[in-house]
Parts: sequence; C-alpha cells; structure tokens
Amino acid sequence: MKEERIQNAFSTEGMLFQVEYALEGAKKGMGCVIIIGKSSIVMAASKRIPEKLIDPTNVSSFFEILPSTVGVVSGYPMDVQETAFQTKKVGVQFLHTLGKEPTPDILARALADKWQLRTQESSRRLTAANLAVVGYDGEEPLLYHTDSSGSLLPYRAIAFGEGGTVMMKKLEKIFRPQEADERVLQMALIALSESLGSDYLATNVELAVLRKGVPLLRKTTDEIDALLVQIAEESV
Repeated sequence: MKEERIQNAFSTEGMLFQVEYALEGAKKGMGCVIIIGKSSIVMAASKRIPEKLIDPTNVSSFFEILPSTVGVVSGYPMDVQETAFQTKKVGVQFLHTLGKEPTPDILARALADKWQLRTQESSRRLTAANLAVVGYDGEEPLLYHTDSSGSLLPYRAIAFGEGGTVMMKKLEKIFRPQEADERVLQMALIALSESLGSDYLATNVELAVLRKGVPLLRKTTDEIDALLVQIAEESV
C-alpha cells in the first residue's frame, strides 16, 4: 500500500487520503438536521438502538455543552462519544477562563483547530465525526459546523451523517429564513425523512428545540408522532 494512503501526506494527485477516509466514515453516523428559525434553533436526528437492553434515554446525537449551548454530533460511535466529552471539556475550560459561557463560534473554533492540527500528524488516526455547535450570541442564533478536516463554517441550516447529501438537497429546496417554530419543526422532519426512508417512525427520531435563555427542550415520541401525522395530512 502506498505510504500516502496510510499517513497524513499528500499524494501525487494532491489528495489527503486519510482525511477523505475519515470524512467517509463520518457519513455512516446518524442522520442529523439543524435549522435556525425565527425564535428558535431546531435539531432532528435519526435514532437507532444497537441492542434491545440499552437504555434508550442515553442514546442521543444531542448533548448539552453548557446550559445555553448544545452540540450535535454524528459519526463513528466511539468517536461520537469522545467528541461529546472533549467538547464539554473545552466548554468548561472556557467558562473557567472567561468567567462566562463562550459563544458557539468560539467553542466550535477550538475543536476545529484541534482536528485541523491532527490532519498534519501521522501518530494518531483522525476523528470520524461531524460536529455542530449551536446557541446564541446575544440575540443572534448561531450554528457552526466542523468535521474531520478541521474546516469550520457558519450555517443557517445543515444536514449531515447518513443521507447527508440528499437531506441537504431537500433543505435547499424547502428552507425559508425566519420561519415560525412549528414550520421549522416540520422542515427538519421533512428533510430527515430523506435519510430514514421506510424507517421513518416517531420511535426512530429525536427532535429538540433550543431557545434563548431556555434549556434544551426534547420532544416526546407522542409529540413527534403528532407532527409526522400533520405533515402527512398536509402533503395529501
């Protein structure tokens, strides 16, 4: 096997194969959709329980970094857990240093910098994960995304994980800025349906809403089911 395929070195074609492999690995994670609405940030994700006896309440793509900042992560299962832990750790360090909660862009930049530096090393494999950090800077809702390459970009809406490409295409068609909460919830579920296909059931979906000054609100299965029924009725 060529050396550039097992080390973080450029190939003669100008490719970083290890980065490409990590990005492909991250695409096998849970499908996730995040949308900034008029007064909230909505996040939806597919949910699969690998074993029947696992407590489903502990399986989630969403995690609270700090009281008003939330992370959404998808990718290789072990990397997902480590990414959530490291993001929380960085958040607490900033809180201690700054004396206040860091904004999502600062947090996301710190993680992106770590991942980007890792692409220049060969001693450790890259993290196969997608990470979005959402929250507020004053009154402004923020959504930042980074991945194994260490790139960092702000979004108004994004989809990643399994089926990420088709979900993004759907989002590009249906997204409208400054939509009301209920419509944003529907848009997130409609986009997520592109990934789930025949497995599109309320039990296979998690849905949450983040508003300024309010802890993350996770929707119940019954609430998700009611939204799915409403979407189906409106599409008839």
